Amino acid sequence: MTVRQTRPVSWIKAARRDFEEFPKGAQREILNALTIAAEGQKADIAKPMKGLGSGVFDVALALARQCLPDGVRSAAWG
Repeated sequence: MTVRQTRPVSWIKAARRDFEEFPKGAQREILNALTIAAEGQKADIAKPMKGLGSGVFDVALALARQCLPDGVRSAAWG
């Protein structure tokens, strides 16, 4: 049996509050990417951020129309 070496993930309060406002599907994708990073790997949706030092990544989700709340969806796509 393989034991995973998972490091803890720390949050900045404002970022955590913003994250909790995301649609549940987006939260799941981001949490999956953070778990992969905490285990020492790089998720497909993560890319290195330039100028912030090694080990700093940006997690970017593809914009999916069905993931947006109704008000945002109608404003974005008319």
